[in-house]
Amino acid sequence: HVIEHLKKPELTLKKIISKIKKKGHLIVETPDFDSAMARKYNLKFRLLHDKTHISLFSTESLIRLLIDQKMVVKKVEYPFFEGPFFTKKNILKLFDKSSKNYSPPFYGSVVTIFASKK
Repeated sequence: HVIEHLKKPELTLKKIISKIKKKGHLIVETPDFDSAMARKYNLKFRLLHDKTHISLFSTESLIRLLIDQKMVVKKVEYPFFEGPFFTKKNILKLFDKSSKNYSPPFYGSVVTIFASKK
């Protein structure tokens, strides 16, 4: 969860990748600003309200960035069910019709991409 905080993530990523050995690995995790929750809640998507989130990625845009940097995407995951946010309380928030509420944590709101260097 660093790439979304960078002004020029492509430059930083390029520097990091230059340090990775051939067939070495890179794991990138970031909010997916085109996830189901981002679409459903729009401006009330909870991860949008961190003022330090300045580079907003979707799964697809992050994959394109990695491929442009000559990385091979090996696996894409959406961690949620194994984490601390998978609770009855958070699931029930999905059914709350109050317009003042922000999106609850949910599957797909965060993406983890595993890539390797060619």
